[in-house]
Amino acid sequence: MLNSIKSPKIIDLNYEKLSEFVFGKRIEDLDKEQKAFEMLVQKYLEGI
Repeated sequence: MLNSIKSPKIIDLNYEKLSEFVFGKRIEDLDKEQKAFEMLVQKYLEGI
């Protein structure tokens, strides 16, 4: 049954356009949010 499922082909897309499509945000904004999240996690772990 699983053999009949083909793996999806890799589509070469511009990453920035892809992120705007998926997240509605630019890469820079996502990068800032990622860094902020990592800082938050770091502070939380230090507090334990």
